[in-house]
Amino acid sequence: MATRLQNDFYSKDGDKYTVVIDDADWGGAVTDFNCTELAINYSGQSKEKYNPIITSDLALSVLIENSTLETFLEA
Repeated sequence: MATRLQNDFYSKDGDKYTVVIDDADWGGAVTDFNCTELAINYSGQSKEKYNPIITSDLALSVLIENSTLETFLEA
């Protein structure tokens, strides 16, 4: 598995998140992309302070600026 797309995203608080999209069939160069919005929501199994399993979901908005990114998203 290789990294296909990568971007650094900064939150409103200035925290840096590196977004990496891996592709099992990819053997080419890493392409930078423009991540315009990133939202991560965490939820646990219960209302306890420490949950053994924490699930999450991610909403990612991307600006399609080149054919490489367009081809990846269409595939």
